Amino acid sequence: MCSIIGGYVVRDASVEELTGHYVYGDFCSSQLHTAVLSIPDAVADGALAGTDLDNQSLVSFGEDACGRIYAVQRRTGASAPFGPGRVLRLEDGSSSCGPAQAPPPGQPPATTPSPRSPGPPLPASPAPDLRSPLLRLRTGLRQRPLHNHGVIVRLSCDEPCSYGAYGRLDLRRQGRKIALRQRLGKRSANRPVGLSLRLSKPSARLLRSALRNGRRVRARVLVRVRDEAGNLSKSSRLVRLTG
Repeated sequence: MCSIIGGYVVRDASVEELTGHYVYGDFCSSQLHTAVLSIPDAVADGALAGTDLDNQSLVSFGEDACGRIYAVQRRTGASAPFGPGRVLRLEDGSSSCGPAQAPPPGQPPATTPSPRSPGPPLPASPAPDLRSPLLRLRTGLRQRPLHNHGVIVRLSCDEPCSYGAYGRLDLRRQGRKIALRQRLGKRSANRPVGLSLRLSKPSARLLRSALRNGRRVRARVLVRVRDEAGNLSKSSRLVRLTG
């Protein structure tokens, strides 16, 4: 053999003697072959008598709804290397279309699966969450961070979210920007949380000195929140600081 052409396990009711036999062929041979399959090994292999293809190359097999086996050929030879071929049916003289037979016990099923009966419709996949969470942020217009031990922030989301709250002081005349301590966490839907963005001790001394000298000091607060799908919302506020 030079190139095996795979076929089918016979289920044709009109060819009872081959029921459960695997029929196959060879591209370089005009003879079909059968194998008696068992689990786990094939135990017999032989040429199928009366199936000479008249020197036409075997290229494929087919099976119809009745389980009847067909061999597809392509003509070869010097005069017509790729001439018209033929489609032949494996039969014993009967052309009736009876129900396909199951292979005998111990034989594997046919090589091609039978069409599946339609089952219940699958549930539709949920649409992806592309909506950003609704962030509510409150800081007030003025605050006393030295008295309250930091800049107070109050926030909430309309769905479960993780948050990050950041802030910095802007000392205008000194041209300095002092970062406040950030706050990170998670919160359930519609449950407000109050946060204090604290100052370090050196930052508190600088703020106290600036306020005593009558300088104008402001704090910029930035809050970012993300929902469980990763959608982002952010908001910022500018707060006037007093002593």
